[in-house]
Amino acid sequence: MTNSIEFGKKINRRPIMISLILSLIAGGIGAYFDFKLAISLFLLVLIFMLFIYHPNNLSVLFGH
Repeated sequence: MTNSIEFGKKINRRPIMISLILSLIAGGIGAYFDFKLAISLFLLVLIFMLFIYHPNNLSVLFGH
């Protein structure tokens, strides 16, 4: 007998991982030029991916 009840879909961590990876790449490219540029690019890409791209395309990309 199991001690826990499970229902619904499991949490999909793929959107946050994609956002972090792309943000780190953009920040790494910016770090080549300037540290402030790196932070700005990292945050800009992260905010874009988390609050604009994924919410609009979540149903198409991940079936939610």
